[in-house]
Amino acid sequence: MNLDELKNSWKEYDTRLQSMQTLNEKLIVSLIKEKSKSRLSNVKRKYLIGIFYMAAWLILGGLIIVINPFDYKHTLEYIPMGVYCLSISILILVMIGTYQKLKNVEINQDSINNSLDRILEVTSKYENPNKLASWTIRLLLISTTVLFPFSFLSRRIEKVGLLNGVVDTIIPILISSLILFIAHKLGVFKDVNSEKFKEYQREFKELKGLSDELKTSE
Repeated sequence: MNLDELKNSWKEYDTRLQSMQTLNEKLIVSLIKEKSKSRLSNVKRKYLIGIFYMAAWLILGGLIIVINPFDYKHTLEYIPMGVYCLSISILILVMIGTYQKLKNVEINQDSINNSLDRILEVTSKYENPNKLASWTIRLLLISTTVLFPFSFLSRRIEKVGLLNGVVDTIIPILISSLILFIAHKLGVFKDVNSEKFKEYQREFKELKGLSDELKTSE
């Protein structure tokens, strides 16, 4: 094999190698795109289910106010359920807004990185909600774990006396608070979808870095 044949063989090998690298890159990008689309569909479905779930609880709260199954006799006794319904309504509106933002995201072959940036921006608010959502969640928890049990305090005192009535009211409050604390520490409320999207984005950035290195070395 003379020198020219060796050069031609090397060029042919180099061309094939570049083709293989380009093909591998396209396959990886395509895989990340499909994974991201699948995860995005799951997130949107979860938000949609969450909206209907919250709406069902809102309807239940409204029915309790209208039908009055707990036989409330004073206006103050309705306040916990009113706060509960207001909190649920605000959270439903927030979730609808988030769902619409996710619905408008399109993951294309040429804009995966930008799409993942938008998805991360939206889903990260789940772990770091804005002030309105954050205070609404706190208000919702307070209304269900503290205010609602206290709405029965007066009738409990009439039946079993002051001390026993206060004790019977505080015990379920403490139990509910403990359950919520344990659930928070166990990560029950943590959104795994946001971490998955971050993983996909890291993969894509690594791929882009490799592609840039290949182009620089050419």
